[in-house]
Amino acid sequence: MRALALILALTATPALSEGQIVTEEDFREVVVGVPIRLGPDVVFTINADNTISGDVDGREATGTWDFEDGFWCRKIIVEQVFTEDCQLWEIDGETLVITRDRGRGESFRYREVE
Repeated sequence: MRALALILALTATPALSEGQIVTEEDFREVVVGVPIRLGPDVVFTINADNTISGDVDGREATGTWDFEDGFWCRKIIVEQVFTEDCQLWEIDGETLVITRDRGRGESFRYREVE
């Protein structure tokens, strides 16, 4: 059911069908509240109250986020290790492509938890 919700969110709104997510409103519509997996051992959820919760290799991950100038900016702590990044989020068919460092860094293809 959750996978169907993500697919519908990615394809139901013509303005969101392809390309960069540029507004916080669109970001919330597509991403907030949907568990997202990066590889077999990283799962997180971006929450409506601007927090992040998840699991990284069996370790709890917590953080906060904002949407600034078309980029999703997050601060995450995993076992007392703090990381901060602003990322470009794009819709590519039924997947999300996230590029670190304001679109200049490494890219990842995200999918919802099955």
